[in-house]
Formats: sequence, C-alpha cells, structure tokens
Amino acid sequence: MQVKQNIYPNELSSARRRRHFSQKFVAVTIGKSQKMLSKYERGALLPPMSTAAELSILYQVELPELYPDLYRDLQVKIARSLAK
Repeated sequence: MQVKQNIYPNELSSARRRRHFSQKFVAVTIGKSQKMLSKYERGALLPPMSTAAELSILYQVELPELYPDLYRDLQVKIARSLAK
C-alpha cells in the first residue's frame, strides 16, 4: 500500500488546538467539510489561498507561521529568480 507524502508540513492542527477550536467548528466557520479540513491539516492537500488566509485570520496567526517550509521554499525560489 502506498503512503501519501505530505505536500508541506504545516502548523494548522497546532494553531487550531491552541485556540481550542474543534475541526467541526473551523470547518463550518470557513465553509469546508471536516474531511477537507483534515486533509489540509495532515498536509494531504494545500488549501486555496483564500482558505489559508481565512485560517490565518481565524487562528490569529500569520500565514508564514502556518506553512513555514512552504514560505521558506518560496523565499528561496524568489531570491534565485531575482539573482539571475
């Protein structure tokens, strides 16, 4: 059986728990299914930018803190492009 690799590790679950929110509450608040939120938290899917922004606002955490590895990779990519 093939195990799916996380796209990018994230801090979504930790941020949600720090706010004492259930997955169900967050899913209803942002208009997504609990199953979809679980996929975002496990790193099986990256949420659309608008959803990531909603989660950032709901959790009161800056977006780069929710996806530190993705943010770092994008910084490197942009820096390389600018250096050319």
